[in-house]
Amino acid sequence: MSGGEYGPAREDLLDTGTPNRLGPWLAVAVVAALGLLGWRLQAPEPPAEVLRPIEVVAPEPVPATPTETIPLWGQDMVTDVTFVDDLSGFAIEQQCSTAAADAFGCGRRLLTTTDGGATWTAVRTLPSLANGYGKFVALSADVMMLLDIGALSGVVRSTDGGRSWVRFPLTRAGPRPLAPSGVPVLDGPVICNRQCEPTTISWFDPVSLALHPLPTQPVAAELARTEFTHATTIDGDIVVGGTTLTGAYVAISRNSGRTWSQTRLDPDLTAGQAVMSADVRAAGGGRAYAFVQVDGVGDPTTFGYRTDDGGVRWVGLPLEPQPWLWAPLAVVDGELLALDMPGRVHMSAGGGTSWTEVDTAPQGIWIRQGAPGNVLLGTVSAGAVQVTYLSRDGVSWWRTAFPSG
Repeated sequence: MSGGEYGPAREDLLDTGTPNRLGPWLAVAVVAALGLLGWRLQAPEPPAEVLRPIEVVAPEPVPATPTETIPLWGQDMVTDVTFVDDLSGFAIEQQCSTAAADAFGCGRRLLTTTDGGATWTAVRTLPSLANGYGKFVALSADVMMLLDIGALSGVVRSTDGGRSWVRFPLTRAGPRPLAPSGVPVLDGPVICNRQCEPTTISWFDPVSLALHPLPTQPVAAELARTEFTHATTIDGDIVVGGTTLTGAYVAISRNSGRTWSQTRLDPDLTAGQAVMSADVRAAGGGRAYAFVQVDGVGDPTTFGYRTDDGGVRWVGLPLEPQPWLWAPLAVVDGELLALDMPGRVHMSAGGGTSWTEVDTAPQGIWIRQGAPGNVLLGTVSAGAVQVTYLSRDGVSWWRTAFPSG
């Protein structure tokens, strides 16, 4: 394998063989669909010349419960939690239990806490002008915004703690390395079948409300064969993964998008099997994980890989025959959290090489983490009631209650 512009040649170590280092790399994406739980940001007010309001709305009253509801749409569910400091934070609640018959999806409500998540207060129902704006970003207890990560055409912003909102256009600017307060986004196709246009890794600046491409992009000569892409970032490390039916591609930048290291991971496929997805997770300090899901003939299988040097070498992880129902769901201090079939939580040690059950975690919990290092959101369904827990380390969990209505 030739190192080329990425450094001297090195041998990659995998349980399944030696992956081929690619010059060409497939599609890239910065997620979030998977939804990051928000980015902890601190920044000054944006300059006046970039704020061009399109629409201004006064605070809207909470709408009355519709007369016709669809209980089958499910329970109300908190999907995003982000903290701006140790005590102050926000949550976005999907209000599905009261969704009208002709509604386009569930309504959303903004909640806030000032005691570290022990108690929560409803701020308001998010206004209709925020429909379709899915990425929540909080800079402080007063300044927050919702970004349109699909079309990347606008942002809805509040400067009074979420009580009123203004919509602004998104300005496209020149290439720039990812800033600490930047929000990585995809500018191009995320999922496609054949002959895809290149996906550009960009980032949103919540200060200037501008969209910047990264200064360089992973090589994408074989992008037409990529079918799914995903990415995460932490501490300036950006990790991007893409898949074809036979393998997975991973690109890592340790300098905010200035240069990249690229690798192909080839799981051991048998006849009738294909790669379904690749979940990549940045862990900081050059460490990253990739989990390649294989399905087809036989039982579904997850192949795990880890790098500790920014993608120069990858090693296989002993995920099988662990009784995992899904690939690991979160990264905490460089280690992984995973669930088994009965819903018990396990934490890794040694970079995913051994596992210990977390007996302090509620059984039957489902864990979500918007970005590596973010607060963990756990939910347990008990009949028609959903119980919510929060954790900062995956070991200590506390139950929290959100206001009804």
